[in-house]
Amino acid sequence: MRKQPKARESKSKSRVEAFHKLSSRVAEGNAALSGGGAVRLSAGMQRLGSKLLRCDDVSVAIGGRPVVNGFSYAFLRKDRVGVVGPNGAGKSTLLRALQGLLPLASGTIEAGETVTFGYYEQSGLGEVSSNLRVQELVQEAVACAPGGGVSADADEKAATSLLSRFLFPPRRWHERVEKLSGGERRRLQMLRVLARQPNFLLLDEPTNDLDLDTIGVLEDFLRDDFDGVLVVVSHDRYFLDKVVDHLFVLPGDDVAEVRDWQASFSEYLVYRDHELQQQQQQQQQEQQEQQEEEEEEEATAESSGPPVAEATAAVASSKNAKPLSNYERNQLERLEEEMESLTGQQSDRQRMIDTFDPARNGYSELSEWTEEVGILAAKLADVELKWLELADRADL
Repeated sequence: MRKQPKARESKSKSRVEAFHKLSSRVAEGNAALSGGGAVRLSAGMQRLGSKLLRCDDVSVAIGGRPVVNGFSYAFLRKDRVGVVGPNGAGKSTLLRALQGLLPLASGTIEAGETVTFGYYEQSGLGEVSSNLRVQELVQEAVACAPGGGVSADADEKAATSLLSRFLFPPRRWHERVEKLSGGERRRLQMLRVLARQPNFLLLDEPTNDLDLDTIGVLEDFLRDDFDGVLVVVSHDRYFLDKVVDHLFVLPGDDVAEVRDWQASFSEYLVYRDHELQQQQQQQQQEQQEQQEEEEEEEATAESSGPPVAEATAAVASSKNAKPLSNYERNQLERLEEEMESLTGQQSDRQRMIDTFDPARNGYSELSEWTEEVGILAAKLADVELKWLELADRADL
């Protein structure tokens, strides 16, 4: 459900209906385990002042390799930012640098006095005492939050309430943390982060290993209830489209620039695929031009002064060549007409791509036009090859 089929605008209706039926059954089962009723995450948030987080010309290097270079941005209240890019581009590094967990190569990061970070990292819960139980872990986090630590009974009540809302049934509250499944540990990790009531939330691949219903609860909370700043690293297009407003794009390939993309992740993927296809076509064109230049140079060198034996052989070869039949001459004319038609179609599609306007056309249309240009180019190359074979014999 979180991946769009290629060259299609929509998914199979029957598959979508089956997904929603399964989702409903899972939600009903989890609601029954947690005491019934609609499951909804509700967590407090510490007050956020007027000064948030400001980055001025920030650069970060890992092992001498620049990862972030010249990054400047002033976060706003209720900012929703996704961080995307290939593996190894520096997405997690950027999250750690924003919190002051990494030294900067240059630039400054200034955080307001009221900013409280909540960091959900890919490494998981980390080292936890083997005797620590689920409820105790959450209760410790609650005690560190504003208003916590005053009364053990109040902290316990708040912890059990959060556990219920985050789909932990009572029979699991007193289970040792080390005995939880991987998915349960990730869910508990997220719960511990939110229990501290952060107002600047940084999530690194939050949907990995979380079950479907937990992801739904988290999406609703981030979209409807969380009023702080959100920065989330993810490859999950569906999740990012629901919870963020714009993106920080890290291109990778030793390009340390952080680009601010003011649109959804789905729109960025269409744009990125279009750019890649354009680059591939340009590379193919450059390779073809280079090959033609090399062939022309070879032909010029051969014609400038070939040995007598080679010239005699060339004349003999031309005399022995079989002339074109009437059918082949007609085919040569048809190939010329087909080349002209394909060239015109390719030019029309390229003009539509070059004048693309999101206000008038959808990104799905742009993707289709780009794909058609590639198909037409392949057909044209095939027709040109056939034409050249016949044209060489026609000139003899």
